[in-house]
Amino acid sequence: MDSALLLRLIESVHGEGVRLEYVSGMPYWEMMPGARHHDALMSIWSRLTSERKGSGDCGCFPYAELTLGFPDGSVKTPDLSIFCERPKEREGLVHLIPEAVVEIVSPGYERKDLEIGPAFYLAQGVKDVIVFDPRSNLITHFRRDGVRSSTAPDAFELECGCIVPISPVD
Repeated sequence: MDSALLLRLIESVHGEGVRLEYVSGMPYWEMMPGARHHDALMSIWSRLTSERKGSGDCGCFPYAELTLGFPDGSVKTPDLSIFCERPKEREGLVHLIPEAVVEIVSPGYERKDLEIGPAFYLAQGVKDVIVFDPRSNLITHFRRDGVRSSTAPDAFELECGCIVPISPVD
């Protein structure tokens, strides 16, 4: 599909309360998330830090709901993308692969967030995928070398060195 046309379609439905993603040739629709989802996202974003145990120069730049274009033509809008540097594209699709992605599970979209998304992101070069379900407080951390599950509160050191604390949401 033509990326300019796809981006226009994605942007046109965004204001209608729908999120459209195009993953490995398949379209995925999702209703825009509710208040609990946003509270969880803002809580994670506000606590994200570049203070790390290891060395490195990752700036830990978080972006909420940034639309990403991937080399295979897929377009996704993770709840939170974490980069070591600011993306150069200031409008439209961002083609820089994030170091990490955080997804907040919305009711009815568990399969998309826990099965489809993590495998896709890892295959595209994202190093860490964290999926948080604010209703159960279950956190699943996906990496190429395996999967770790825990419950909030917990904190995760990403491969890039950034720390992602996750707390329960009321």
